[in-house]
Amino acid sequence: MAITEIAAYDDIYLKSEATLIPTTALTAIVSPGDTVVYVSSTAQFASSGTAYINKTSAKSFTYTGKFATYFTGCTVNSGV
Repeated sequence: MAITEIAAYDDIYLKSEATLIPTTALTAIVSPGDTVVYVSSTAQFASSGTAYINKTSAKSFTYTGKFATYFTGCTVNSGV
């Protein structure tokens, strides 16, 4: 979801956008080499992409699919 804000000040127009970042909670330990990552919900996530653990890019994984409570086709990076 993206939020767009447009403000007008005399002859100056400002436009800014913000994207809300989906969050969820892990329901199982994640280790490098895992191909499935279990979470409480994947509802707000794209059908494939990259997810971050603890809000740091050093702890992330990519995924190619998702079901209601887990991501599939995962490549967990070594920082996890």
